[in-house]
Amino acid sequence: MKIDRSKLKSLIIPTEKLIGQNYPSLNQYKFKIGEPWLYCFGINHSSNPQDKQFVELKDFIIEFIEKTNGQDNLCLLESNPLPKIEATNEEEIIKQFGERGLMVHLCQQNKIDYIFCEETTGQDINYLTELSDRQTAELVIVGRSLASLVKKGVSWDLALERSYQSLNRELLTDDDEPITSLDEINNKIEELRKKYQPEVTLEIFIDWLMSPMTTISPLASLRRKLSDWRNFNLVQKIIDKLDEDKNLLVVFGSAHIYQIKPVLESLTS
Repeated sequence: MKIDRSKLKSLIIPTEKLIGQNYPSLNQYKFKIGEPWLYCFGINHSSNPQDKQFVELKDFIIEFIEKTNGQDNLCLLESNPLPKIEATNEEEIIKQFGERGLMVHLCQQNKIDYIFCEETTGQDINYLTELSDRQTAELVIVGRSLASLVKKGVSWDLALERSYQSLNRELLTDDDEPITSLDEINNKIEELRKKYQPEVTLEIFIDWLMSPMTTISPLASLRRKLSDWRNFNLVQKIIDKLDEDKNLLVVFGSAHIYQIKPVLESLTS
């Protein structure tokens, strides 16, 4: 089937519209788009094996397989490619890789092809550099990872080192390298903390600094624009695969699925 793409961007809910709004923490949408089925599960990123959403996710996948008779199925995942998953126990997989690892495991188990839908770190940085400058772009990418790791209880120094190593490793795949050193990024975060929230620790500050849902953080606008860009790219990839008559299972963060729902609904009309 061929889908008109001319109005897609205008239908996506901008991230700025989510500020101060309550949107569903879990989203489950099912659409019949011509012949193909489109199943979308909006998830809360979690590494807690006891999280009840993982039971709902597994039930959702079973229904998807039954509805499509296991034919022409493809899963789109919110992730860059993961390292090889050695564990076979679902609890350990979730602890190590969260819902991304569980989805890879379940797709392999159920013989569902899957692809990772994220743009590369290099593409993210190029997009952000168009909006600001290269140093700020690298700060956003490292800061995003740093905030996530600190929230999981990783110490500041180790989380910063891991985040910077990830930036270095992922840019290397594009024959590129950071122009900002680890110390420069750390010093910039400390400089911003002293300017905006000198009374809090770095661990608390980085969560605020990297949140797209604040209007005050100097990086919030860039985070929102990056999220909007990612949503538009996700929609394009969904339509590309629907054009190939693939039955799609899409598992992304709950906000992303909520924001693209108007586009998905338009495909059924």
